[in-house]
Amino acid sequence: MGYGFGVPERIFAQKPEIEEQSYLITVKEPDHNLSLDKEEPEDFTGDLTKVFGEKTPADLCYVFEEWEYDEEVDEEEKKEDDDLVKK
Repeated sequence: MGYGFGVPERIFAQKPEIEEQSYLITVKEPDHNLSLDKEEPEDFTGDLTKVFGEKTPADLCYVFEEWEYDEEVDEEEKKEDDDLVKK
């Protein structure tokens, strides 16, 4: 997972000149191996290695966390939002 299923490697084997022009992006949700609870970007190196191994899965790895609206919005803000929708 995260390696393009061999497709980029096969394309680059046929057209090596486009490899340096390409940019592979990986998107991953945090889990027990990859946490967003880090202070510095360098702190992710160990977790990313656990998930993807030593091979670089992408030029950019976007790690996201789903945000539940109800978790951080208090009742007052919900009421304001509801009032705006009713207008």
